[in-house]
Amino acid sequence: MSQGAIIAGAFIVVVVCCSSSSAAALMMGGEEETSNTTGPAPPTEYKYEFIVEHPHHSTIGHHINDVLIDGAAPPSGSLVLTKSPDRDNTGPLSSIWDADPGTLVTYNEQEPKGSKFMTITLKTRPKKFTIRYGRPLYGPGWLIKENGKEIIKETSNRGNESTPSPIEYDYVLP
Repeated sequence: MSQGAIIAGAFIVVVVCCSSSSAAALMMGGEEETSNTTGPAPPTEYKYEFIVEHPHHSTIGHHINDVLIDGAAPPSGSLVLTKSPDRDNTGPLSSIWDADPGTLVTYNEQEPKGSKFMTITLKTRPKKFTIRYGRPLYGPGWLIKENGKEIIKETSNRGNESTPSPIEYDYVLP
């Protein structure tokens, strides 16, 4: 073997041994692999289900003055109640997000454990929900799911007190 052939062979070995993963991948017929260090892409939609985990203390249904998202009214069409308010003194559906403590939606019958009360669908993830109830005794213990996964599970309802009226509670997302 000539000295030139030996040098050429050594050069090929050096190129193969010292090549980047790109060159090795191309020599094996594959494409260069890229690592994704940012993790999975965030959801394009956030769906929140509010399910009664512990029914509220009152024997009549929910009395809710407002549902706010990060202190503001929900975007149009994002909040859907599972059933329409059915008590005589209930206001229009918009009263659930008008930030007026004097307006509310009301129900005749208490929601049992496991019933879905409302769904909120958003394009971005909020920091918190605020719900203003007519009295503490109308505040259930919620199970809140985000895109089908449990994120908040309360261990009790808000008690049997009649005052203050109204009262609000924050549900801060983890």
